Amino acid sequence: MKPRSGDLVEAIDFLQDANLTWYTEHPDLTPCFQKTVLIWLPSALLWGLSPLEVFHILNSKDRDVPWNWRNVLKLALTGFIMLLFTIDFGVAARRSSQGYEVFPVDLLAPLIRVVTLALSVALQYYNRKKGLRTSGLLFLYWFFTALFGVVQFRHEIRRSRYEVSPLVVQTLDKEVMVHPDPYYPVIGYILAYISTLAVLLLHFFVDAPPTKSDYAPVENPCPIMRAPYHSRLFFSWFDPFVWKGYRSPIKNQDLWGLTPEETSREIVPSFNKYWEKTLDKASRKHTPEARFSRNSGRMDFVKTTKKTRKPSVLLALVKAFGPTFLFGSILLFCVNVLTFVSPQILKYLIAFVSSDDPMWKGYMYASMMFIAAAVQTMFNSQYSYKMMVVGIRIRVALISVIYKKALSMSNSARKESTVGEIVNLMSVDANRILEAIPNLNVLWSAPMLIALSLYFLWEIMGPSVLAGLAVMVVLIPINGFIANKVKTLQIRQMKTKDQRIKLMNEVLNGIKVLKMYAWEPSFEKIIESKRGKEIKVLKAAAYLNAGTSFIWTCAPFMVSLMTFMTFILVDSSNVLDAQTAFVSLTLFNIMRAPLAMIPMVVATMIQAMVSITRINKYLATEDLDRSSVSHEKSEKYALVMENGTFAWGDDEDPVLRNINVNVNKGSLVAIVGTVGSGKTSLVSGFLGEMNKLSGRVNTKGSIAYVPQQAWIQQSTLKDNITFGKNLDTALYDRVIEACALKSDLQILPGGDETEIGEKGINLSGGQKQRVSLARAVYRDTEVYLLDDPLSAVDSHVGKHIFENVIGPSGLLKHKTRVLVTHSITYLPEVDMVVVLKDGEISEKGTYKQLVQSKGAFSEFLDQHLQDLVADEGADENHLEEIKQQLEKSLGPEEFQRKLSRAISRVSESRSQAGSLADLTADTRSRTSSMHSMLSIVSAKSSGSMRRLNHLNSVSSRRQAGGGSQLKLNEKKDVKLAVPVPAAKVGKKLIEEEKAQVGNVKWSVYKSYIKAISFLLVSGTILFNGMSQGFSAGGNMWLTVCVGEPPRDRQRDYQSHRDKPTGALPWNIRRFRPWTRDKVRTAIPNCVFGCSGLHHTKCGLLMTFAARPRSCGWALAERWVYIISWNSDDEDQPMDLEWPLSGKLISYIHSLVKDSERFTLTRLLRQVQDGGFLRHEQMSFHLGHMKYIQLIRLVKILHNGLLRNVLRLPQSTFDTTPTGRILNRFSSDINTLDVMFPMVLRFCIPHIYRLIATLCVISYSTPIFIVVIIPVSVIYYFIQRIYVATVRQVKRIESITRAPIFSHFEETITGAPTIRAYALEELFTKESEKRVDVNQMAIFPAVVCGSWLSIRLELIGGLIVFFAALFSVLGRETMNPGLVGLSVSYALQVTMTLNLIVRTASEIETNIVAVERIKEYVELKQEAPWENPKHPVSKDWPTEGKVEFKNYQVRYREGLDLVLKGIDVTIKGGEKVGIVGRTGAGKSSLTLALFRIIEPAGGSILIDDVDISQLGLHVLRSRITIIPQDPVLFSGSLRQNLDPFDTISDEVLWKALEHAHLKAFVKGLPAGLSHEVSEGGENLSVGQRQLICLARALLRKTKVLILDEATAAVDLETDDLIQETIRREFNDCTILTIAHRLNTILDSNRVIVLDQGRVIEFDTPEALLQNNTSVFHSMAKDAGLELRMYDSSWSQGYTTRLGAKDVGLVLEAKMQDSPRNQGPFWESKAQDSYTNQVLKTRQ
Repeated sequence: MKPRSGDLVEAIDFLQDANLTWYTEHPDLTPCFQKTVLIWLPSALLWGLSPLEVFHILNSKDRDVPWNWRNVLKLALTGFIMLLFTIDFGVAARRSSQGYEVFPVDLLAPLIRVVTLALSVALQYYNRKKGLRTSGLLFLYWFFTALFGVVQFRHEIRRSRYEVSPLVVQTLDKEVMVHPDPYYPVIGYILAYISTLAVLLLHFFVDAPPTKSDYAPVENPCPIMRAPYHSRLFFSWFDPFVWKGYRSPIKNQDLWGLTPEETSREIVPSFNKYWEKTLDKASRKHTPEARFSRNSGRMDFVKTTKKTRKPSVLLALVKAFGPTFLFGSILLFCVNVLTFVSPQILKYLIAFVSSDDPMWKGYMYASMMFIAAAVQTMFNSQYSYKMMVVGIRIRVALISVIYKKALSMSNSARKESTVGEIVNLMSVDANRILEAIPNLNVLWSAPMLIALSLYFLWEIMGPSVLAGLAVMVVLIPINGFIANKVKTLQIRQMKTKDQRIKLMNEVLNGIKVLKMYAWEPSFEKIIESKRGKEIKVLKAAAYLNAGTSFIWTCAPFMVSLMTFMTFILVDSSNVLDAQTAFVSLTLFNIMRAPLAMIPMVVATMIQAMVSITRINKYLATEDLDRSSVSHEKSEKYALVMENGTFAWGDDEDPVLRNINVNVNKGSLVAIVGTVGSGKTSLVSGFLGEMNKLSGRVNTKGSIAYVPQQAWIQQSTLKDNITFGKNLDTALYDRVIEACALKSDLQILPGGDETEIGEKGINLSGGQKQRVSLARAVYRDTEVYLLDDPLSAVDSHVGKHIFENVIGPSGLLKHKTRVLVTHSITYLPEVDMVVVLKDGEISEKGTYKQLVQSKGAFSEFLDQHLQDLVADEGADENHLEEIKQQLEKSLGPEEFQRKLSRAISRVSESRSQAGSLADLTADTRSRTSSMHSMLSIVSAKSSGSMRRLNHLNSVSSRRQAGGGSQLKLNEKKDVKLAVPVPAAKVGKKLIEEEKAQVGNVKWSVYKSYIKAISFLLVSGTILFNGMSQGFSAGGNMWLTVCVGEPPRDRQRDYQSHRDKPTGALPWNIRRFRPWTRDKVRTAIPNCVFGCSGLHHTKCGLLMTFAARPRSCGWALAERWVYIISWNSDDEDQPMDLEWPLSGKLISYIHSLVKDSERFTLTRLLRQVQDGGFLRHEQMSFHLGHMKYIQLIRLVKILHNGLLRNVLRLPQSTFDTTPTGRILNRFSSDINTLDVMFPMVLRFCIPHIYRLIATLCVISYSTPIFIVVIIPVSVIYYFIQRIYVATVRQVKRIESITRAPIFSHFEETITGAPTIRAYALEELFTKESEKRVDVNQMAIFPAVVCGSWLSIRLELIGGLIVFFAALFSVLGRETMNPGLVGLSVSYALQVTMTLNLIVRTASEIETNIVAVERIKEYVELKQEAPWENPKHPVSKDWPTEGKVEFKNYQVRYREGLDLVLKGIDVTIKGGEKVGIVGRTGAGKSSLTLALFRIIEPAGGSILIDDVDISQLGLHVLRSRITIIPQDPVLFSGSLRQNLDPFDTISDEVLWKALEHAHLKAFVKGLPAGLSHEVSEGGENLSVGQRQLICLARALLRKTKVLILDEATAAVDLETDDLIQETIRREFNDCTILTIAHRLNTILDSNRVIVLDQGRVIEFDTPEALLQNNTSVFHSMAKDAGLELRMYDSSWSQGYTTRLGAKDVGLVLEAKMQDSPRNQGPFWESKAQDSYTNQVLKTRQ
């Protein structure tokens, strides 16, 4: 027989010989094992995971890593290794052919290696080709190949030292001649192994960047893209960032760009693919089914009754991000499996301490514990990283889908949600889902850990484990009940929060009005009331959470107690030794973690499910029907509407009916009609903004849209005009000139680069409207829809714009234009006029045709003519122009007839309203026609009733937003807004929010602790310490009782063991022999139970309040009798040397001496008699006091924040985005409501747990103190680095989050405009861009957590290693119990270390919320609301006299004066107009009266009282303003009129009657209780303005300020307001800020301001007669030509005036002149039209 290979002989002889591997001082693995398992494992790893690598390669978007020496050398070395193993295979084959018996493994091993290496070469090549710079799979393959190969390398080295002579080996049946192996296998393997190490070393370096990529280049690429795999594994690539954060605070520019996979550009399309499929599936209509009917004998189509499923975002999220989540779940599965390795090793380690095994086994156990911990750490850190990555990707996807939905949702859907609720979906709900992602795996991980723990416990303790399992089963339904209740409360809390944030947002947007009306206390009370409701829900949730915490805090202890107790009692042979006790205790500790996490996970998952439900409900709302408007290019007309019937909702009455309009290409069509007739709705119908009930609509070509109220973005003026279009300088300049913006650009310091503030705060209403028009013109589209764009501009500006933009000779002369207008001035120049009445087209045709038709348009002209006759402020040339138009169209006779009728009606209405003589003698007032008034109220009422509750009709009525996290309101701002100076060039008006740097100041913590109370904080610390003390004490007691004595004392122990009553020096003496073992297990278990209960109780008390009796021996005295034993000698005393007081032992004996055995009845009776249940009930209530106190704290902080914000000066609101302030009330308050209590609950106990762990290990092995010192230094150092970095990153993240929501709100309010311009994609990209900027701060925070985790857990692994190592070294002096205690505590330290640093960081990052709130609480307030030192009478002011004495004012410190030494005295009851060019200081003068801005010098006196000495509310409540733009708040109509609820209904109705609103309000179903929507959107603009008039009537103060209150309303509403003001405020001082001069020509005097100084102050007549006066020049610029002659003058002169009243004024003055008998019109002085007008006015 041929001889065999020596290695294979060894394999046969030693494969099953444990003496080679275990029972030896020099262990080794058999050659067979080396050539099989150690080779197969790395190969299996490579082959098994290669499909994933191939998938990664195929999906790579990079290509062509350039060849370099590293990748070439790797391929060369791999080829060399393949050659060596090929030769090895050849040698084995040759030896086999030579007659040597070669086993298959000798041939198979090199073959497997060669094939596997070939695969690695292929993967390496394609990695390079597809642009992958590093490969984790190849790195792991070479790492494990090198690691496992070291065994064979050692074996081959040992063989190479000697050459063995031929041997004769006796086998089972014969002798075999064994020849020594040749040297080649040894040399070949050594060379192969060295080459393997070289390849592994090369894999520690990354390849060069790929030369081609589908990704856009990044300015500051993330280092992870160039990090090798080992660096990614340990997050070493993050080290420079952490060090930088430690040395200096992280700044925005320090943040890296995102990896391509984390950008919205990659995430959103991936999600959208599945989301669109979900939508298609949900919206798929069920087609009729064909069924054969026997009765009819034919096939019938039957509709199915299946319900359409609502789309769920959850399914799309699972499909899009499920694979990454699944990979993370696999990692967690590995973590869970590795968790149970350490307890098994601990079992062997405890056995080793009691045995005489070789020391290398102890070292191996210690090393294996460290290796297991290290591997588990790497898996766990990667798992955490993957879960957070999935979370932030889901957040990006949700933000994207919520944003896109906001751009497509219909008006009826928009009604269902306020702006605030929608923003909350993005800001709150998306974040809650993100936070739930890491906890999602706990749903299966926790049961898995519990099940495996119970499995291993069953192996140790048998069926006794079922007792513990029963405890958990009982707790499950209880927890389910509580979870259901918490979910209900969570929904209520979110709803209440939405309401509070919505109202807070409205308050911030209307803060100027609140201040002027002195309404802050009322709204402060309302918000606090809503917050109180929220607090009530939070308290209820706190009770339930405390109950959940109580249950799951008790659970681990009760499970272990019941298991130990049952184990002892079921069998007298069961003894709780060290191995059983501490391995079981370790398993119980493993089970403790998932049980402790259950309450938090349940709460988090409930929140996430509520959020998903809310998002699904939002996403399931109806979209705008894009198919309602077709875009057929073959259509003849540019705009077509046939038989169109439209409504604002499917379930609402039609607003437009039977509309038929065809607009020719290039034509100009005007739409006219009374208020509420449907003009804006018609434009919305062309835009597709309305629900089309029937008919056909077609538009051909691109569209530009100008809403009635301009929508302005917070950006530069140039960006607002270009609106995403590339800059065409020539076109841009033409547009600026045509839209009359050139002079504005010269005034603005930054020109067109001036940043427009939030809500366009540094632009006037007219400027905003012109910017909106310029945006449309610059767009250069084919169709223009212009919704009354000229209403907010002066008449001369309007004429300029019409001539240069809209009209036949304007820039848009070749475009299709639809113009909504109230004016008839431009109607003769349009191609067609469409007249709307009550939602239907009454007439259409050319201007001439409609005038001659004598239909509805003729009535419209008749009404307009009455308004003009009654309007003393109408321009003369305007009258002349209209006169010529009407004469030409109607003919002179018909025109005279209409004019006479109009004049008679005006005269009649004036006689009904009262004689002019009743008014102030020198006041020329305007009085409206009563007929006009009644008709308009009727029209407005009917039109508005149809529009009630249409919260999102079109942009013109959709701009006022509601409550939300962040608000960028685009509605036209109140003209009395503080005119913040425009930003200087290079300086932003709204400065970016600056993050705090460095450590959070102690003052922040102090303010937080002070709000809770120092006593409760001290209690927290005390009871947590006691809790951990009892826990550690119970475990220490267990070591004393279950541990065998050290081996050097075992002989002494044995010598006493058989004595019947002898002393037991180790533990027990004077126990009867048959009871000693029982006592040794029963009493320890009993005391362990006592300690556990104390631990549970103290954990529940959590540190806030408790009586001393609740801690100490009191509880132990009630529970130590749980275990009893039999005793024959009742009188025999019990003498123990255990560390327990003799009094307690005597008490135990007295309790148990009458008991033959343990009985549950006795237990329950003693529990009841001892009051344990009552005691625990008290502990439960005291335990949740923590949550109640924290809620109380947040209430204090919220109310303090609210109180101070409402008292901030107006300048703060003008320069601070609303969203920035609102963030404090939403995100920061939410952090303190939810996150901070949870973090505090975890932090303090874990600190004590760490201290207890180190103390226990140090007590067990004192030498461990040597390790503690350096480990503590390293730990502290890592902790400080981490906290310093992550704190600043979190600050930056919170700042970069705000622009996302600001842009979102901006989009919601401007959605109709965005859709009209078809810029949804552009705005979506902008949103994604902002999200990416925020992600740049979130990503480092995520990585930082994993970076910390892996380092701290490795430190924990070192602690475990040294605890085990010192136990091995000290086994001669340590008993197994101490070893078990020491190592079991060390096994907990990893999690404890991690949690301490994380919670400490969370405390510091969450306390930033307190810091941010404290920042606003400490901002400088405006003057006090009340000043008792300077009281005034209740009826002050009585006269209304106003004096300015050298008054100076600036908006903020460091700015120039805007009013410079004003000296003016206004008499009581005087009517004064205030005029001046832009920037002259008109609004500043008025704001000074309300002390919105405080003086820099001088004073203002009202009735000789210096207003600077008064409380602000005393002042502001005694003067009244009617602003240009009305501001209403959501709530009842009564609340908008009387927020303090102090006025009777009778007075309110009277005010409404005077404001011409009584009929309208009477017609409302709820009357005064009618709910006003956000911003008053369910009321027309005119009705809102009349409500503001009613407010002024209710206050009826002696001083009234009008800020061009009628500029934005139609003529009819203007008449109503002016008539009421004349009548009701006849004896009041009225100051009118005039943006149009014709509104103040009937004033007693006029103040002309220029650059902050009064340059003229006189009567209008005097100023107009002075050719050199500024007022004269302003009138000339704004008015029309009027020639006046004096018979004694040598020449005439021409004056361009802005109103017919100029003629009247001059006539009255010239009649008194000796030189002339009066002025007369030069042209056609006897013209009947002019004469009749003049006579009417006289």
